[in-house]
Parts: sequence; structure tokens; C-alpha cells
Amino acid sequence: MKTAFLCILYTLAVLPRGILAQGMTTIKADYPNLEFAKLSNGKSLTLDLYVPKGGTVPAPLVVYIHPGGWSSGSSSMGAEYAAYLVPAGFAVASINYRLSGDSVFPAQINDCKGAIRWLRANATRYNLDPNNVGAFGHSAGAHLAALVGTSGGITMATSGAVTMDLEGSVGGNTQYSSMVQAVADFFGPSNLVEFYKITTQGSGTNLVGCAISTCPDKAKLASPTTFVSRAAPPFLIMHGTADDVVPFSQSQLMDSALRAAGATVSFTPVQGANHGFDAAWSKPEIQTAVVNFFTKYLKSATFVSVRTSSREGFVVSPNPASDVVRVQFTLAKSEPVRISLFTTLGVEVAQILDSVLGTGEYDRSFDIRSWILSNGAYFLRLQTPTFFLTQPLQVLR
Repeated sequence: MKTAFLCILYTLAVLPRGILAQGMTTIKADYPNLEFAKLSNGKSLTLDLYVPKGGTVPAPLVVYIHPGGWSSGSSSMGAEYAAYLVPAGFAVASINYRLSGDSVFPAQINDCKGAIRWLRANATRYNLDPNNVGAFGHSAGAHLAALVGTSGGITMATSGAVTMDLEGSVGGNTQYSSMVQAVADFFGPSNLVEFYKITTQGSGTNLVGCAISTCPDKAKLASPTTFVSRAAPPFLIMHGTADDVVPFSQSQLMDSALRAAGATVSFTPVQGANHGFDAAWSKPEIQTAVVNFFTKYLKSATFVSVRTSSREGFVVSPNPASDVVRVQFTLAKSEPVRISLFTTLGVEVAQILDSVLGTGEYDRSFDIRSWILSNGAYFLRLQTPTFFLTQPLQVLR
């Protein structure tokens, strides 16, 4: 019985079948093995960065999260899986994260978010557009990409008696956001409680450190569906109807949750496709759909400017005459808009605005005196499903 269990678990951990047989052109990383974090045990976390050639305008960024059952794989897989986005004008960062043999959840999501913050902190150095960042993954990597998307802006989360820090501080740069503006989710687990009720791929112990059946609250906190809201970024979901590793129903659950919340989602069943890249996945239209999706949501963002009367493009409030923060933005389409105030540790102090607004120009002013805790630095964040902007706010009295 033990031998059979190990064989089944290994099936989930191997690469999606057929990926190396596609004959896809491998693009070499322009910046391989960039360290984005040094862990307390001295281990480095790295990423491989691919950038468009000859670009003068900052490139929208797609963060690729590799598959491997959370227990294997590496950033090198981005060369085959996602670097085809580079000729289309995207930068691609293929990241490493702690595998389940080293650390259990939430280490994996903390590492992913740490990489995104590092990339934003170093956007100028590598000519990246920090306002247009997407997440992309296959299988276990798709699970983490989806969780990055749905848990954006959430730090501590609780289910039952279990509380987890989904943001973490891996690599520092906590003044930068780990939120993304679009997610491509290819055959990823979305609801681990339901996944481990019907799958033959083990018990889930390798990810959360316990059998899912004995610790459902941990599984809920590791499930992208748990955090779905109207403010979730747009999702592109693809899943093979013949998948025998991650059930097709997992993407159906994700699609249903996003639609019920009023989020933007496109779900494409790939007829007859199994887990990974068999013949059904090698069709050119699969890659075309990914390029078109990220083009739509990362190359045409909502315009937002944040200012005060004293300094253009930078929030300094209260200024000598006022305790008012002025926020100006333009919406190209009707969207949910959320404006929040955060401490430098990422704790939300106040939700200033949370409303669906129509197309047009907006100029809103807010008196922050009733919300601030003390003098010091804060951050003001404006977020829509297709855009976010975080600006520093210095409170001086």
C-alpha cells in the first residue's frame, strides 16, 4: 500500500507530460539567477528574467510560476513554458519558490509575493512596468498564480482556529505591492478541500503539512477560491477535459466562484487534453490566447494619477494647509474601484472607497484625520480589477 501511494504522489510531481517533446524554441534568460531573497537559513531564492529586445518603453511583466506538484521543478522551466511572451513585448520573470520538501505552506505563496515585490522595487533597473504585472502558471504553479491573484492585498487570513500570513516579508520590499493585474491559470488546483476528496494524487500532506481530511482549515487558506472577490484581477483559465491528475472540475469551481463574485474570467475547456502538454496543448492557438489575454489586460491599463496641491504625482498629506488627500483617476470602462490606506507593514487602516464606478474622470478628496493612527509613513492604494497604484503618504502634524 505504501509503495502504491508513493507512485501516485510522484505522478503529480513530475513535469506535465509531453512538454519537452513539443519542439518549442527555448529563449535564453537575459538575467539568469537574480537573487530576490535571502532566507534566514542562508538559502537564496532566485528568478530568471527575460526582457524584450530594443524596447524603450517599460515592458509589462508576466511572472511565471513553475509546476511540479509543489515538490519539484525550477525557474528554468519558464524557458519552455512562458518565454514565448517575450517577442510579443512582455518581460517574463520565471521564479523559484521553496518546495514542499523544504517548507510547507504558506512558504510558497510568501516566496511568490516576495518575488513580485522585488521586481517592482527593481522595475527601473530592468525597464519593467510596475503597474502592469501578470501571473501565469501550470498545474501547481497555476494554483500559486491563482492564489496570488485572489489574495491580493490580504496579509493575515483566518479559517476556523488557523491563521496564516499570506503576504509574508520574504526578500523585504514590503513598501511595494504584490498584487497582479491579470492571471493565466492552466489546469491548477483551486479548492484543495474538494480536490483531495476526489483525486488519487495523495493526501495533500506535502503542501500543507497534514492530510487535507484532517486539517481542512489549512487547506481552505491555501485555496484560491477562498479569497475570490469582485476585486479579483481578470482570469484566463484553461483545463483539459481528460485531465487525470488535476480534475477538470477544479477549474469549473474557479470559474464559477469568479463569475459569482462579479470578477472577469474567460474559461476555455481544452477538449480531450490530458494533464500537461499532449498534442491537444501544442496547438498554436493556445499560446495566441495567452498573448492576447495579457495584451488586453497589461498593455491598456486604466489611467490613474494621485496628487496634492503641493507636489505633482506624489502624495504629501497633510500639507501645511490641509489634511485632505486628493485622488484623481480616469476609468476607460465601468469597474469596481477600491481606495485603501495602509501602514508600512501592510496593515489596512481604512477602506476609503469601495464602489463600482462608470466610465469617466473622477476627482475625489478625503479627510484622513479620522483614520490615521499616528504620525509617520502610510500608503494609499487605488485598485481596480485591471490596475493598481500605491503611493506613499507622509503624515506630519
